[in-house]
Amino acid sequence: MSPRARAALLAAALAVATALPYLQTASFGFVTFDDPGYVRDNPIVVDGLTADGVARAFGEARMANWHPLTWVSHMLDVELFGMDAGAHHLVNVALHALNAALLFLALRALAGGTWRPLVVAALFALHPLRAESVAWISERKDVLSGTFWMLALLAWAHHARAPSPRRLALVATAYALGLLAKPMVVTLPVVLLLLDAWPLRRATLLGTAGDVGETTDATDDAPDAPPRAVATPLRRLLGEKGVLLLIGVAAAVVTVLAQRAGGAVTSLDVTTPVERALNAARACGLYLASTAWPVDLAFFYPHPAQVGRPFLAEALLSLGALVAVSVLAVRLRRSRPWLLVGWLWFLVTVAPVVGLLQVGEAGHADRYTYLPTVGVAIAVVWELADRLRRLPRAAVAGGVVALLAVLGRLTHAQAATWRDSATLYEHALAVTDDNYTAHLKLGELHIESGDLPRAEAPLRAALAIEPRLAQAHYLLGQVHMARGENAAAEDAFRAALDLAPRLSEAHNNLGILLAQSGRLDEALQHLEAAVRSDASNSAAKQNLNVVRGMRQGR
Repeated sequence: MSPRARAALLAAALAVATALPYLQTASFGFVTFDDPGYVRDNPIVVDGLTADGVARAFGEARMANWHPLTWVSHMLDVELFGMDAGAHHLVNVALHALNAALLFLALRALAGGTWRPLVVAALFALHPLRAESVAWISERKDVLSGTFWMLALLAWAHHARAPSPRRLALVATAYALGLLAKPMVVTLPVVLLLLDAWPLRRATLLGTAGDVGETTDATDDAPDAPPRAVATPLRRLLGEKGVLLLIGVAAAVVTVLAQRAGGAVTSLDVTTPVERALNAARACGLYLASTAWPVDLAFFYPHPAQVGRPFLAEALLSLGALVAVSVLAVRLRRSRPWLLVGWLWFLVTVAPVVGLLQVGEAGHADRYTYLPTVGVAIAVVWELADRLRRLPRAAVAGGVVALLAVLGRLTHAQAATWRDSATLYEHALAVTDDNYTAHLKLGELHIESGDLPRAEAPLRAALAIEPRLAQAHYLLGQVHMARGENAAAEDAFRAALDLAPRLSEAHNNLGILLAQSGRLDEALQHLEAAVRSDASNSAAKQNLNVVRGMRQGR
């Protein structure tokens, strides 16, 4: 069997193995965490693939994000499968399986050999940290952008060994499409520069040594080694990345504007710059810890500063570990360049989502590891392969298979937590502390199902942890309103509006209560505010007309 045919067969086998822990998602539904806004109730998506929908996807930012290609992929799902959530899940699974195969082929093309690239790709594919990106329909943007990231790596491997404008254009196209799916891939040009240093060795960068085109996997895998890369001056290496950087900067600007317009960028009144910097170090440490020991994973982790939890010691410990690993990688850069390149891959790719510009309320999130921990896997696998080369191959292979089997089992269990909304939120409450979002979403879920008595306890638990939750005050007002406790409901709606003055539903419900008590002028003010805040709120429009009629009939 030729090396190319063997690689194709291994890539297909890896894709099948990657999909196995996630096939269960075919029976899963939508969850109430973002799925309604992203897909189930999204006016851009629910009509399927239409010209108007595509135009709106490119012209509008929704859910405080601008990723039009992701919206288009959801539209295509609806066009093909309707609102069958299981089919939407399986598209995520297929993309992730494809990404695993592409990563293997890309690393093989970049570094040569078979087994090291295969193990890195398998560790990436079968790790429980991937479950959030794959088993959550709304995180389509991760797996879709990952596909274009892997394609860009593969295209770059070919360009590095036979540079041409056409091949560079293929890299730029994959990069642009990845940015249209999720802007987190913005760091790709820097990663390509790292790969130029090693394993491509197109020039001496980062103080690495060795001949241009040298491969570090030239043992039994030597027949699979790629052709040598073309020696390139540093100025040209940087120039190649120029177009990519311009594309990335444009995408970053659009992303920040969309997030600010959507209110996703957290104010300095909530988390200070010092708290953000400390949590950035803490988050990096947690990502590494979860990579090594993937337990107690949840859909949401509260930012410690928002729940008043001390985290200085934790942050300083993480910072110390980051500095120590960085110093070690730099010192070993000549003899073990994979350590520095893999480590910098991790630091560079995690930088946009580490929380220095705080977006949302989470302190960290499993989905943010989708691309960064590939660098960690590269460093670890190459290092262990180098150190264990004298051990019997069968023993090493057996250890790798056993590890992947354990990870696959953990991944299956973690994916199962996304079976339905209740399972997701209850699991998070079981494995995390102070998880006000899990309490809030559980209370919201009980209200949606009509079980109002069960909704009050989780809503009050959420507010006990984070009193600034406008949505929790609003939902608690709904519970009081349904019980006929109008005074308590009015207080809850006013508390919600103090925190979120444009919360249309709270204005509407407060307007109803005020009208029922005969305070028509004040009721009109809130109903008009409800319509101004959300022109699509048909209930508020109808209530406004009713109250206007009542006022005229006096």
